[in-house]
Amino acid sequence: MQGRSIKGETAGKVKDALQKSLRKLKDAQVALATKNRELEIEASLEAVRIIAMGMKVPADMLDVCRIISQELKKLGVKEIRNVQTAIIDEEKASYLNYEYFRLTRKKIITRVEYKKRKDVVAFVRKMLKDPNGFFTKTFKGAEIKSWIKYQTKTGQYVDPHLKKIKSLHYYFYSIGPGALGVSSYGPASKEAISMFKRFRNVFQLAYQRFIDLQKAEAQAREAQIQLALERVRARTMAMQKSDEFSETAYLLFQQFKELGENPIQITIGIFNEDKGVIEFRITGFDGSGSKIDQAYHIPIEEPLLMQKIYSAWKQQKKSIVIELTGKELRDWINYRSKLSGLAESGTRKINPGGRRIVSVGFFSKGLLSISKPGPIPGETIQILERFAGVFDLTYTRFLDLKTAEAQAREAQIELGLERVRARAMAMQKSDELAELIDTVQKELTKLEFILNNCIFWIMQEEPPAAVWWVAPVNKTNLPQSYQVPFSDLPYFNAVFDGWKKRVAKWIYELKGKDKKKTDQYLFTETDLVRFPDEVKQAFEKEDKVYISFSFYSYGGLHISTKEPLTEEQLDIINRFSRAFDMTYTRFLDLQKAEAQTREAQIQLALERVRAASMAMKHRIKRCGSGVVSTGTSIGSQIICLRF
Repeated sequence: MQGRSIKGETAGKVKDALQKSLRKLKDAQVALATKNRELEIEASLEAVRIIAMGMKVPADMLDVCRIISQELKKLGVKEIRNVQTAIIDEEKASYLNYEYFRLTRKKIITRVEYKKRKDVVAFVRKMLKDPNGFFTKTFKGAEIKSWIKYQTKTGQYVDPHLKKIKSLHYYFYSIGPGALGVSSYGPASKEAISMFKRFRNVFQLAYQRFIDLQKAEAQAREAQIQLALERVRARTMAMQKSDEFSETAYLLFQQFKELGENPIQITIGIFNEDKGVIEFRITGFDGSGSKIDQAYHIPIEEPLLMQKIYSAWKQQKKSIVIELTGKELRDWINYRSKLSGLAESGTRKINPGGRRIVSVGFFSKGLLSISKPGPIPGETIQILERFAGVFDLTYTRFLDLKTAEAQAREAQIELGLERVRARAMAMQKSDELAELIDTVQKELTKLEFILNNCIFWIMQEEPPAAVWWVAPVNKTNLPQSYQVPFSDLPYFNAVFDGWKKRVAKWIYELKGKDKKKTDQYLFTETDLVRFPDEVKQAFEKEDKVYISFSFYSYGGLHISTKEPLTEEQLDIINRFSRAFDMTYTRFLDLQKAEAQTREAQIQLALERVRAASMAMKHRIKRCGSGVVSTGTSIGSQIICLRF
């Protein structure tokens, strides 16, 4: 009996020990499973952390959402619909949604106005109020249909699987300025929600780092922009002449290049509503940013670009973006090239796909524009608007400069006119016209005219002809007049017609055969045969010249140049010609007075001779002495007439 008792106690002890060992083994297995699960979770968290820490732009959050979705699925979370981040903008009452949909594998970015649904407003408030806030929402039955309708109306992506499900579940955790969320086609377990919170913790740390980096980059970017603005501001403030706008356009091009843009062209335009044009200063057409020292005037009514720009400016818009493609772009390039005389080389290279985007920023009196072959980022448009703001501040000073320039220019012109007027008023003899045309040429040269020659044409109607008074050519004086009968040549016919119509601003392009025939006629069949050889050569060496005239009753002031005169220069020529016309009447009166005085002198001499003849005695002592006496009287009168 005792032996049996001992055996029973031993068996019980063995059983207890065995059970204890089994419990330990089970606990160890549970602990191992827990550790393995934790390792799985940590591996998933690390996978998310790697992607999240590599974010460089906000759109990279789409990859974070994708990897979270994949890792949750690996960890056994079922019926995942999507993972999303919502970055909230309180000022715009909206949030930017970055979503990855598991079944359709779609990546979607959508801006959502959150005040259109009460539950969405509640979600936003919860996320912003509590940095650790948690928000959940479930839709069932008719609520799902209402949610689909709301998403459709607000332009969100509508998941096609929503029409087949019985419930939709949202779970969001706050990340401070937004939320990280997951939605599922069925309710999530407590473990799944707990794991998702850990994913949120990993993402929140990475997102905060991303925000800090963005702030640092934004600060560095702002410093770059401020430096560019200051360079442009300094350049415009230093302008002494209005044509320095060309240098400013060139500087703008360089600043945009330094800010990471690659424009085709930069332009600065000033609206002139009185003349119906926009005055442009531009960089080169070829995308090199080369400086062009010339202003171009494009009519506001030009339909492809100017009308749209002018309309936006009148509406006081800050900026406008215009796209030109296909035929519109070709027509614009052809129009602009014809207007400017500059061809656009490498059009296909700088307009791949036949496309050009023009972004225009406005200021009170004009515009700045940047042209590119592709889309212009919103940041670039904002920078353009800021440059326009700088111009608005400095443009008042520029206008003051322009006014001062105009006044100084007008003073120069008036001084030149006064010198010409004074010289004309001082003329006593007709041959002083040679000195007068010399004075005109000198004054025009002071006004920055580049002249081949300068001539007064004194016109004669019947038969058509002119007397030329020519200013010195290459320092060779031409102190006499030249008679030029008009031949039946296109040039002379055009001149005569212009004079008959009294055209104040007249231009003729004399070139090719027309010029050769005209030169040949002038130097072989008119008084111009008396021109010195070096003067003839100066006239004949140019293959093409532009003849500008301002015609008045006396004839016209002729200006020959290598390039056509500007509108301002034609105005100046007209003023000089008008000033001469006003004094020419006085000159003609002087000529008439000279002729009358001369005639009086002749009549007086004749009368004296007649009186001497009548006084001779009828009785002539000697034939020879009578003849001597009368001859002596005639000779003395001829001497008085300065023969």
